[in-house]
Formats: sequence, C-alpha cells, structure tokens
Amino acid sequence: NNHTLLGLIIVLYPTPGLVPKVNTILPIITFANEFISTHQKILLSNETLLLKPIPTQDLSQVDEYLTTLEKTRQGFVAMLVHDIRSPLTVVLGTLDLLLIQSRKRTDIKITPNLSSLITIAHETCKQIIHMVTELLDLSRMEHAPLQLNKTPILPQEIITRVVEDCYSSAIEKQIRLNFGCSPDLKPILADIQYLQRALVNLLANAIKYTPENGEIWFEVRAITDNNHKPFLSFTVIDSGLGISQEEQPYIFDPYFQASNRKGQLGIGLGLAIVKKIALAHDGNVSVKSQVGIGSAFSLSIPIDKNNA
Repeated sequence: NNHTLLGLIIVLYPTPGLVPKVNTILPIITFANEFISTHQKILLSNETLLLKPIPTQDLSQVDEYLTTLEKTRQGFVAMLVHDIRSPLTVVLGTLDLLLIQSRKRTDIKITPNLSSLITIAHETCKQIIHMVTELLDLSRMEHAPLQLNKTPILPQEIITRVVEDCYSSAIEKQIRLNFGCSPDLKPILADIQYLQRALVNLLANAIKYTPENGEIWFEVRAITDNNHKPFLSFTVIDSGLGISQEEQPYIFDPYFQASNRKGQLGIGLGLAIVKKIALAHDGNVSVKSQVGIGSAFSLSIPIDKNNA
C-alpha cells in the first residue's frame, strides 16, 4: 500500500525471447502475494509487541532468563574451544615430532614436497589453536574484568620482548622492522603479560597485512592528552593494505574484518582483545589509515606520576 519494495523475484529462461506461460508465472505471483501478507502480519505483530506494556515481574523473569542463557553460552563456548583445542594440540605435537625426527634420523625419508606440506599443516594448526584460544579469552574478557598484575615496566624491555616474538614472522616475509624508543623514557605501571600480548597482536597484524619486502615501524614516545594527562604511546606503522575511512570505526569490534582483508585466515578477534587490554589499563587504542598506503595503530597507557 505504501509502495515499499520488499523483494525482487527474477525468472530466468535459457531460450532468449521466450515468453513464460501463465501457468508458470501464476505460482510465483501467488508466492509473492503470500509473502506480502506474511510480512504485513509480522509488522502488525511487532507494533502490538511494542505497544504492549511489560509487567515488572515479567521483566525480572526475562532478566533472570537472559542471565542464565548467557552463562550457558559462556559454558558452551569454553567447552567448544576445549574440545577443538585438545585434539589440535595432539596433531600439532605429532607434526612437531615428525618434522624433528625427519631432520635427525636418516631412516626416515621425506621428499621436499611432503616436507613442505607438513610445514604448511603445522603452521595452519598453530594458527587455528591461536584463533580458538582468542575466542575463549575474548569471551572471558567480555563478562569479567581483567585481573591485572601491575608492575613497573621499562618501555625498552617490552619493545625487546615484542620484537623477539614477531621477528621470525617478519624475516619469513623479508619485512624490515624499524623500532625506536627514547632511552630517557620512565617506567610505566602495567601488567607485562597482557601489555605484551596486546602489542604482539598489533605487530603481528602489521606483519600479516604488509606485503613481502615491506617495512614496519614500531615507536614508543611520551604524549599528553587534551587534559594534559601523560601517556606512553606505542605505535605500530605498517606499509600494508590500509583500512577505509568507513570501516575504521568498526575495526576494534569483535569478529569485524575489513573488506580488503577477507580471505585471510582469522576471525577478527585480535584487535578486540587489544582494546579490552587497553581499557583495562585506563588507556586507549586508535587507528589512522589510508587505503593503499598503510595503517598506524597506537596503544596508549597512562604514566603513573608517582612511578615516573
């Protein structure tokens, strides 16, 4: 009645110029009319639900039900991740052993092609274990605050750790890693395990999306926000694909993947975990990017004046 387009049914015939018979089109028209009728009933039901007041006691029951449902979901996710990770760990260990034994023992003959396939299976298995672990960790972070063990950390120390973790991946793609840190930077109070994980995620992402023979910069410097509050900013700058302006606001959402990054192995949890870790430290994470040029991700942690 209001001329709203609900859908489009297209009938294709292999013979050009052939006009379909009435008895062929009639069932399609009937289906379309039934669809419109059903759609109108749904709209009417939705309006009724929106206008109908919900008793207070029903709200409490709904809240209790949703709480129970969420606990069930969390338990299911944990069980699913465990059930997936356990056999994958066995497979990974078997592949590890096979690779080691093939190098040490002369009685085991593995062709170069087979060795390459085993290596690919080994790396893929590691990546899948990493993904399911991130899925479990993000589920925990979403429903309980992170328990941080803050200790004084030297910026130079955390940079060294992060670069060591990612160095081999950069070498494989012949990516040049440049890192800089002023020697006069003071320690910050942070959980070194969580902070290292967040920064490794950022640097690993940069390596993943930077083409071979590319370049990455990892910088640390002291900054102040608009309220003159001091922060230590860790910035990872890559020469990769870049992210469009339209997609940048969603890049830290769980399961989001930029359109030009689809097809890459991953489920879009790494940056969501980085944001959770940053917020747990009363910090922040941001991105500046240009498609075809690259991206700059900055993780900022407050500087404790008593510790500076």
